[in-house]
Order: sequence, then C-alpha cells, then structure tokens
Amino acid sequence: MSSLPDPHEETVLRYLAHAAEGLSEEGLKKAVEAALPETGGGIMPTLAEKWIDQGILKGKREALEGILQARFGPLPTGIREEIQEISSVERLDELILKAATAGSLEEFSRQGCGVSPSP
Repeated sequence: MSSLPDPHEETVLRYLAHAAEGLSEEGLKKAVEAALPETGGGIMPTLAEKWIDQGILKGKREALEGILQARFGPLPTGIREEIQEISSVERLDELILKAATAGSLEEFSRQGCGVSPSP
C-alpha cells in the first residue's frame, strides 16, 4: 500500500476534491495525476481510505452525541469536546452501547467512559 501524502500533496488533493464537485471519479483521478504526476496515482486509494475512516469516526461521534442528547438533554460543551477527541472506532462503539443503557449522564460517566458530565 502507498504511504500517505505529504502535507503539500494533501493540500493539493483536498483542493482538487473540493473543486471537483460534480466531477466523475475518473475525472478526479486524472486531475490528481496531472497535479501530482510522480505520486498521484498511488495516493488516490490511500487518501480515499483515509477519508472513509474519517467519515466513519465522524458518524460514530455524531451517533454518540445524538444518543446522549436524546436521552439526557443538551450536552455540556466539555462532553462534546471529549467525544470529538476520541479517535478509536472501537471505543466509540463501546460508548454508544453504554450511552444506550446508562440511567443518567452521571452514570454514563461513572462507568469509566472517560467522558465527564460537568460543563
């Protein structure tokens, strides 16, 4: 598998992805290869995997926040920030299950979730 792009390459790729709205996958691939002729072709699968992983994390974080908010009302900013810092899908899955069964936000926190109920 190819290595991740360096920061310069990633900036170019993010620009192309943003600017490529409505562009086909093949068109985007050609644009990347034209912008980064030495590494463009090998970066696309790696970058796509990275974006998919980021999307999965974002969705899990939103699900956890949504469950907690639906069950216990508006969340303190501190909890939202702590949830946004979690970078493990497995950890988020554990917390989603705990959020679904906890009797209160305080109980959720006491279960060793690493998410504090205080503002």
